[in-house]
Amino acid sequence: MITITPNLDQVKRAKTLYDFQILNKSITQGDGNAAGAIAEICFLDYFLSIGKEIFHAQQFDYDFLMNNKKIEIKATRVNNPPRLAHQFKLPCDQYDQQCDFYCCIYVMNDFSKVFINGYISKKDFFNNAILHLAGEMDNNFTFRCDTKTVTLAELKPLNHE
Repeated sequence: MITITPNLDQVKRAKTLYDFQILNKSITQGDGNAAGAIAEICFLDYFLSIGKEIFHAQQFDYDFLMNNKKIEIKATRVNNPPRLAHQFKLPCDQYDQQCDFYCCIYVMNDFSKVFINGYISKKDFFNNAILHLAGEMDNNFTFRCDTKTVTLAELKPLNHE
């Protein structure tokens, strides 16, 4: 896991990243836009800082192009740092996104820390994910819609290669 403390420039850039209120298929009706934006900015800056070529595509199907792979960032707001037993969740209405990899990023609610937890190929995600139906409860969490999950332990760590 990579832990980043966002600086003021990153927060400022995140606030101007998207000029609309609600992302397409937003399960929180736009409430998570800021977390998604800071997650994308920190992901981009991290890879630029280690000299990787990365393009911020900002498409519905994927957020970044790197090494000819389409990467979709999935950000989740949290109150506590992640543990390996925590879940990466993908709502069913987002299954059709045309990406090669998902990258799971947790963002502290106060934006003090961003945790790049790891990534998983779309194929591996759907081969290993567990389906939770809308209304189902899991560890005091109620799923708002049909959602597939894997644990953070199932994600591959990011590396510099």
